[in-house]
Amino acid sequence: MAKKVPATIVLSSPGREDKQAGAGPLVTVTGDPGELTMFGAGRQQAARVQITGDAALGAQLRAASLGV
Repeated sequence: MAKKVPATIVLSSPGREDKQAGAGPLVTVTGDPGELTMFGAGRQQAARVQITGDAALGAQLRAASLGV
């Protein structure tokens, strides 16, 4: 995801260690592990996650072509 959007992307799930990658403004994607996996696999619209931080980059991340 960090390669698709010029931001520092943080994946956060309650009870688990945050994962961070990229450089630039901070965008945090929060959700259950399965939802984060779905989001990263290109199913951003179906994944039940919360995106916080830079709003424009969050929208760009939600619309980016992710997945395998």
